[in-house]
Amino acid sequence: MALPIPEILTQAAEPFEDSDSAPIDALLQRIGSARVVLLGEATHGSSEFYRMRARITRELIEHHGFDFIAVEADWPDAQRIDTYVRHLDIQPPDWRAFARFPTWMWRNTEVHEFVQWLRGYNTTRADTSQRVGFHGLDLYSMFSSIGAVLDYLEGVDPETAALARECYGCLSPWPTARPMSVSFAAVSLATTPRWSALAPITAPSPPPMTGMGRCASSRFVQRSMAAMSVSATRPGSARSRCPCAAATASTVMPPSLAPCAAR
Repeated sequence: MALPIPEILTQAAEPFEDSDSAPIDALLQRIGSARVVLLGEATHGSSEFYRMRARITRELIEHHGFDFIAVEADWPDAQRIDTYVRHLDIQPPDWRAFARFPTWMWRNTEVHEFVQWLRGYNTTRADTSQRVGFHGLDLYSMFSSIGAVLDYLEGVDPETAALARECYGCLSPWPTARPMSVSFAAVSLATTPRWSALAPITAPSPPPMTGMGRCASSRFVQRSMAAMSVSATRPGSARSRCPCAAATASTVMPPSLAPCAAR
């Protein structure tokens, strides 16, 4: 007879009193030589979860060779932090990062403390390609993300950038739509004979980015991946190890405490 879930958890859990002093040697031993470590959370908004996650991440970086952090945050916004912690001389865009709900997921004291630590740690590495990166996995900020992709492609492959604009054209009817509207429209396409029939879901549409042509192009994907692999690959990147510290914390961080996301 199978044990009840609470009893299974009781047997497997490792209790501790404080996240800052909890023993983690057994955890690190179980991680072993893993190249990717996923650090989750039971709730969004708990300071204790993020402090423990930051502590584990610091250990993985300092003593286990991890050099890439991927978080549950929008890619363009997290790029501000990456630029800051890696001391990159890149002018930030003129929009405010981490401004959409829930802002407290990243604009908080726990994140600020970890970001400051990571920036200090990276000062010990003269080669910028060897500094630990901080990147977002999400693309909820659709048009900010589209802009970041297009800006990147314009610099490495203008022809592919033009193709990307054409592919992104199918998203132009939803510049101010709620995410659920876009999802509903995507599902409705299976039974809707004409794209124009979906327009009433949102406010009046602006002119398309380029055209309302192909929405998904394997040629665009293949060429984009090729461009990124040529420009972004760095020595040793194939062996990169990534603690995915997707986390939240409870204490709101004033904008003045966030040089990485001050705009």
